[in-house]
Amino acid sequence: MKKHLYLISISCIMAMLFLSACGGDYPEMSPDEEEVIGEYAARILLKYDANNRSRLVSRVEVEEKEEKDRQRRQMIEEVKRMESEATEKNTSESKTSDAQSEQAPEEQLPLEEVLGLPQGVTVVYQGYEMFDSYPGGETADFFSLDATEGKRLLVCRFTIMNLSGAEQYIDFLNQNVTSRITINDDYSRNALVTMLEDDLLTYAANVGDGETVNTVVVFEIDENQTYNMGRILLALKKESNKYTIQVQ
Repeated sequence: MKKHLYLISISCIMAMLFLSACGGDYPEMSPDEEEVIGEYAARILLKYDANNRSRLVSRVEVEEKEEKDRQRRQMIEEVKRMESEATEKNTSESKTSDAQSEQAPEEQLPLEEVLGLPQGVTVVYQGYEMFDSYPGGETADFFSLDATEGKRLLVCRFTIMNLSGAEQYIDFLNQNVTSRITINDDYSRNALVTMLEDDLLTYAANVGDGETVNTVVVFEIDENQTYNMGRILLALKKESNKYTIQVQ
């Protein structure tokens, strides 16, 4: 409909110019007046053509965004599947190797429920590493930790994943989430409270839909404990709820 109105308007203007040039009944116009009318008609044509182009680009952008979202969700589901398989394998191996020892609680609330996470947001344990300084090197842009002399840093890694379908605000800092590690059943240490940007226990930020965030929980342990580490239990606690992971 709008297209027809534009075309009719332009046709009328062009007809006026033509009849004027041919000596019709329309009032004679000066060259300046003819130039003004011609420019007006040109602007209408350009505006209509620009609108068509903008609508076309918009459709292309929407299709590209839908394709990227589809690929992103496929990637997240694949990562989630791989992480789930790795967690199950680690748990199975730990239980087998420590069959004669006291086991971590078999029945407990899901970690997401213990931490009070929104539906669709998960936290997956990824493993641990030992450091003298974390993160160290070029990655220590904002803040880093150095182990005290005679000690080492045990860094447990967790991934937060938001598959809820909407952005979620995750706040562990103001919920007083704590963590404790126990090595060989008789050596325990509380997690350090740090200024690390990726510290799980002090994490408080928005996580977009489909986004993953890598976080850590850091413990400082005596160096001599690293020479003979058997079973390692890591507990995350919020209020009276606790979740225990056998990490080794």
